[in-house]
Amino acid sequence: MSYNAKYILKIELAQFEQIYKIGETDVYSLEEVEQMITPTLLSNCLKRFIEMRSDWEEAFKMRNELSK
Repeated sequence: MSYNAKYILKIELAQFEQIYKIGETDVYSLEEVEQMITPTLLSNCLKRFIEMRSDWEEAFKMRNELSK
């Protein structure tokens, strides 16, 4: 999607999301942005989603320990 002179790439998994904003002047076209979505990018996103879930679970553990 394009908004405010930027292409917005939003990748979601369950309750987590990652958003990339690419300036329209930094690429030639939407097709170029689509070409940037490679298996490597998606694999790295998945790794970050796993880290995000781990961080969130840790926050819940800390919350539960503080409420004891």
